[in-house]
Amino acid sequence: MKNSKYRYVIWLLIPLSFILLLSILTSDGISMKNLEMALGITTGTLSGIQPYTLYGAFFFFFFLIRWMIQKKPIQSSQRRKVIVAIIERLIKKFPVRPKPYQIPVHIHMALQNNPHDEHAIAALLFDIHSFLGMDTSNLRYEICYIHDYDTENSEDKQNPAGYYMDCGDGTRKITIYLRKSYNLYTVTSIVAHETMHHFLEKHKMKYTNIEENELLTDIAALYLGFEEYMVKGNTELYDGGNRFISVGYLSKSEIQFVIQKITHLC
Repeated sequence: MKNSKYRYVIWLLIPLSFILLLSILTSDGISMKNLEMALGITTGTLSGIQPYTLYGAFFFFFFLIRWMIQKKPIQSSQRRKVIVAIIERLIKKFPVRPKPYQIPVHIHMALQNNPHDEHAIAALLFDIHSFLGMDTSNLRYEICYIHDYDTENSEDKQNPAGYYMDCGDGTRKITIYLRKSYNLYTVTSIVAHETMHHFLEKHKMKYTNIEENELLTDIAALYLGFEEYMVKGNTELYDGGNRFISVGYLSKSEIQFVIQKITHLC
């Protein structure tokens, strides 16, 4: 990443540092009058500030910085650099790629006949976890169906393709949202993506930036055995006459770029 991407952080760190300094000086009982004279501000301005106000301001700026970093979009000109950095990080973390994942025949047949078969999707979810060597004792899941609605996007904040969350009680929950246009490969790519969130969390691989973290998850799915399903799942979907964009965070060209880069680096 270029430093300029986070230049706003530097400007926010300046008041943060000043607030922290004031907090330290206040707690140590250093004369505020002398400090005010040195800074050339009105006497009594600093001494009237309570410690809890300083702490509150500090945490406000801390969470503001965190929020800004999380929401900062990746510039289109930087996406491939980000993708390459993610691939290199994955190869370093997992130098040996697993064999390609294959859906068990009975699950494959069930989802081919009915991609909305909740029992088959649940079986797929647990089989992928098993393939990745993960414990599912603390895993919960939910499968929901999204009805037709007038939009051009297959994913939005109200209607994502899937969702992974920490429930706060030691369990994790994966939610899969189904649309009638989804096929075997669409469903499998979504399940692989959400499972990969769980896998990467267990291996302490995460980016603060939300978009980077989603790219990491899709690229990890491609790298760690789900290439066939991620490629075939990345197709244009039609539902009730409305055109939807493919699920996932990588475009078709980016998926091919990732595959070529992985092949070259491995």
